[in-house]
Amino acid sequence: MTTDIKYSLGDLVTYRADLLGVQGHSGIVINVFSDGDGVEYILVKWHDGEVYPELPRHLFLLAKAKNEQ
Repeated sequence: MTTDIKYSLGDLVTYRADLLGVQGHSGIVINVFSDGDGVEYILVKWHDGEVYPELPRHLFLLAKAKNEQ
């Protein structure tokens, strides 16, 4: 399964929709990048302070970041 969601810096995400509001299970997108093989990763700073790269298919978008442009 692939996702059509394009994540942006500042988006609020979770990796399990049933854990919405549970500390540490939601976070902010701080980087979007691809590896040498074209696999996209989303770097998330989780609200428990940890930072991990995640595959987009493992994330659920909670809120899009406000576009400042």
